[in-house]
Parts: sequence; structure tokens; C-alpha cells
Amino acid sequence: MSPPIVQGLIVNVGVAPQPGQNPVVVAQNSDAQFLLSFFDENNYPYDVTGASAIEFSVLEADDLTVLSKTLVSGITLVSGYRNQVLVSMVAADFALLANGNNDCQVNLEINGSNYNFNLFASLNVQPSVI
Repeated sequence: MSPPIVQGLIVNVGVAPQPGQNPVVVAQNSDAQFLLSFFDENNYPYDVTGASAIEFSVLEADDLTVLSKTLVSGITLVSGYRNQVLVSMVAADFALLANGNNDCQVNLEINGSNYNFNLFASLNVQPSVI
């Protein structure tokens, strides 16, 4: 089985996605969920059922991790054979992030092999509106 690649678009659940939307925009004082999909090099859904570890990280400009979500802290495997992973974040998570674009990456461990992917879309955190 060839290594998966991460689909370029992260879908912000509850917000109508715009074609080719990059970055994904979120308000700093809100909760949000993101649906990630995984595909092989032929663009076929990559079965992540056997994933023993999934980590979604948001990075600062110097590539240091600011925020991390895992299978035990905010990530749900929605459908392994349909290649869908749900990342849930709360308002307190976004308080850790700088306003503006924040790069994201995903680490997968499937059947003992590790895969590390930078996402094509970034999170754009907007200031809170009171």
C-alpha cells in the first residue's frame, strides 16, 4: 500500500466551503470542526482504519508546534474506509494561535509506518468580535 497524501482542502464543518478555499478562516473566539480526507497518489480514498496514531498540529512561522490534537484529545476517526478524520477545536484552542495564517500538518501512524504531511490549506485565525 502506497503512502497517503492529504487532500488539499480542509472542510470547516458547518461553514459552506468555497471552491479552492485557502486558508480556512476561523474566528478566534469560536469552536470549530475540520474534516480531513486522505488520498493515495492516484486520488483514491486511502483507508485509515488501521491508524494507531493521528496528530493534527498547528505551527508557528518557525515550525514550532503551538497546538496539537490527537486521537485522545480532539480527533475522531469518522470513517476509516471512507478516509475521514474529524478534528474538533474549542475557543480556548484558538486563543493559543496568532491572528493570521497558521500552517498545519498531520502525522499518521498506520500499520507501524509513520507519515508526516504539511496541509495545503492553513488556518486563518481572525480576531474575536465581541
